[in-house]
Amino acid sequence: MMRSASPSLWVRSTTASSRYRGIAPFCGESIGDVAGHAALRRNNGVVRSGHPSSSVAGALALVAVLATSLAALAFTPDRSGGVAAWWPAAGIAAATLCLAPRRHLVPLALGLVAVTGAANLLGGRDPAVALAFGLANTAEAAVVALVVRSGVPGRPGLRSQADVARYVVGCAVGAVVIALGVATTLAAFDLGPVLTTAVDVAASHAAATLCIVPSALAWSGWASWRGRDTALQVLALAVLVSGSLYLGLPILSAFLVVPLLVWAAYRGEPAVLSAELTVLTGAATVATAAGIGPFPLIASVVPGINSVALVQLFLVSAVLMTVPLAVALAEQRRLASRVARSEALFRSTFSDSHVGKALVDRAGDDLVVRAVNPAGVTLLGATHANEVVGRSLAQLVEFDVAPHERDATLDAGRAWRSHAGVPGHPEAWLRTTLSPLPSAPDDGDGIHAITVEFVDVGGEQRVRRDLDAERQASRTLVDAVPCLVLVTDLDGTVLRVNRAVLDLGWEREHLLGEPVWAHLVPPADRLSTAALWHRLDERPELVPVEGLVQTPGGATTPVLWQASYVEDTDGSAVAIVLSGVDVSAQQEAHLRTEAALSTERQAVERLRQLDQAKHDFISTASHELRTPVTTIVGYADMLADGTLGSPDPAHARILDAIRRNGERLKELTNHLLVLSQLDSADLAAVADEVDLGSIAREAVDALELKAADRGVHLQASCPSGVRLSGDGVLLDRLVTNLVSNAVKFSRSGDGVDVRVRTDGVDAVLVVHDEGMGIPVAEHDQVFTRFYRSSTAQQQAIQGTGLGLSIVAAIAERHGGRVTFTSRPDAGSTFEVRLPLRSGA
Repeated sequence: MMRSASPSLWVRSTTASSRYRGIAPFCGESIGDVAGHAALRRNNGVVRSGHPSSSVAGALALVAVLATSLAALAFTPDRSGGVAAWWPAAGIAAATLCLAPRRHLVPLALGLVAVTGAANLLGGRDPAVALAFGLANTAEAAVVALVVRSGVPGRPGLRSQADVARYVVGCAVGAVVIALGVATTLAAFDLGPVLTTAVDVAASHAAATLCIVPSALAWSGWASWRGRDTALQVLALAVLVSGSLYLGLPILSAFLVVPLLVWAAYRGEPAVLSAELTVLTGAATVATAAGIGPFPLIASVVPGINSVALVQLFLVSAVLMTVPLAVALAEQRRLASRVARSEALFRSTFSDSHVGKALVDRAGDDLVVRAVNPAGVTLLGATHANEVVGRSLAQLVEFDVAPHERDATLDAGRAWRSHAGVPGHPEAWLRTTLSPLPSAPDDGDGIHAITVEFVDVGGEQRVRRDLDAERQASRTLVDAVPCLVLVTDLDGTVLRVNRAVLDLGWEREHLLGEPVWAHLVPPADRLSTAALWHRLDERPELVPVEGLVQTPGGATTPVLWQASYVEDTDGSAVAIVLSGVDVSAQQEAHLRTEAALSTERQAVERLRQLDQAKHDFISTASHELRTPVTTIVGYADMLADGTLGSPDPAHARILDAIRRNGERLKELTNHLLVLSQLDSADLAAVADEVDLGSIAREAVDALELKAADRGVHLQASCPSGVRLSGDGVLLDRLVTNLVSNAVKFSRSGDGVDVRVRTDGVDAVLVVHDEGMGIPVAEHDQVFTRFYRSSTAQQQAIQGTGLGLSIVAAIAERHGGRVTFTSRPDAGSTFEVRLPLRSGA
């Protein structure tokens, strides 16, 4: 018998001991587990392999093709006519080209031709025959891949019936292509029977591709193999296949394999089913090649039946019965899962929505609620869904439009929106949206189901009413304001005016929409006023501006304008508010005030001149009086002490009066001279270093005789070293006036105590007496010039009333101050604080 030249069969010759073997196509990158390790992804329209060693996968595929070819040769039965019942190399090659990246297809096809031709050369074929076999195997694998991948943008698979159809058609077309290739080669080289061999090769390759290609297309990892159900089904199938093929179970047991495969298909796991079909095909092929199992037994019993053809028919039938079923059930489960997800999404968007929703059906001209979510129950004023479901929508809400308008919109397939109130809940106001749901095709035309959304806008409406009320109140308030108020945009166009502007005689229509300077500003000022608005783009600081406002009759009124920006939420200026106050009365008052101030300034200047004249008079009079007074007092003393002769005793009283009144006049003159000096701006400041203690001791010594004449005990504690910066003459006058007053206002037997000390940075002079004191009601007048206490006047104690005012003036001139305490008949204490000299 002549060997077949089919690349997928081995022809045995009864007269020749050599075997010619054909090699199946070269496998590109992956098959089975190899495919699981090749991560294919699509990037910018190009399918890229994520596996870093595609060349290693190609080499492994080549080894797999060679190994399966040798195995098929080893198990080829003689009674099959020399054709292998199953040629797995064809399925491996086709599956690999189905999954290979597009950019690898051409290199893989060339490699397939080369490897297949080399295998035939190694089997003893002529180079031309080997090349023809290689081209035939490559064409078969390419056609299968082309059909399977047609219309699929990414990685092909078995996810729908369309995928199954492409896979079956591809395997069938591939079988035709390999049959034509084998027939052409056999006829061209006259190598054997053409038709029989071509049919056998087509069946062998179809069985291989139908079983192996699904395993690659449906592979989704090992997750689909988990579960107790899968383990039980695989175990049952393994036991039944082993028993029917190798353990001699009855022939019918082989056909029980089909229900187990249907079980796998029913589970909707095409990957598991395809793997089981591949294992079953291999086991059946090995058993049939060994002459055991049900298929050789049937062939031996039934005349004219070939065991190889029987195996192929069984395998193809099993594949075509179970693979489409498994894919259909898997697709059904995916659809069911999608429906479940859609239902869950619907529940999340309907039942769990914070927006009130309801489903209503049409019942004639009415709308009846069929379902409502919790938010809708609350918005409709109910406490439970049972209070809403089954009721007419018209009973639950009161729309503000007629029902026929609503129905016309819904019948047109458009959503209808309106506002509605809730009976019994006057504060509720709902914005409702009714959206029609088209009926299913078998339900006829028209809209039956409608979704309703309720949104509570009662709060929004209340806010709007409050805003309107606030706007009206603001308008009323602005109109009630007596000043002029205008609102303009940034270009100066008047947007609003208040009543005060209209009271000038203007009509509102004449001002609104016109530039503010068009009517209200006199012609002479319009250009300068417009220039102010042209600078608003720079957002200058707005300051008060005074200008003239014109009335319709042409009269003008001075107005002080204050402007401010109106800003939006982003802080951008959108308008200008002008408030103007009529300042004509203020201007008149200002003129009157200026006139009054001018008159007052003249009066002040006149008083200053009079005061200066008084000062000059006092100074001059004091100087002019001092010399004659001194002469009078001196001559009176000479007459009284006998210098000019013994005085007549009858004249002694007269001389004493002359001397006493002369002294009073002399003291008055001295006080007036001191005050004149202190008041004079021309008095130079003296900052000599003086010792307050020494000055106080000298003053006490000078007044000791006077105190003794009055029976007053004068004591002093005035240590040296208390140094000041000042005028020693004035400080001597300060001490003398205080001690002299203390002696003057003390009674016989009273005491006067004078002390000098330091206190921090101050020098302190204290003069204490036990005299008659000062009435409390007169304390605030003590340092007033020419003031004499009522007690001194009642007791006829002589004095000028200038002593204490001089003390206060001298202390102030030296940066100090004077304080006192006094009670009637309990004496007085005067304390003077002066700053110590720096470094003292």
